[in-house]
Amino acid sequence: MFEQDVYTVKGSVRGRAVIISNEFFTHSSLGVRPGNSADVMNLKKLLKSLNFTVETFCDKTDKVDNF
Repeated sequence: MFEQDVYTVKGSVRGRAVIISNEFFTHSSLGVRPGNSADVMNLKKLLKSLNFTVETFCDKTDKVDNF
């Protein structure tokens, strides 16, 4: 690997991480996804430990939203 191929992150804040968490599915045979909240909590903890600013959006539909 060449040095120009490496993305270095030197700032104290790494960037923005967006978690889209869908626990409830109304138009699917999936119904409710148990364990979703634990997954979100663990992912947020990991991303924050890596100095990302984390935003979570819950139960989004297939409609376009402004983040």
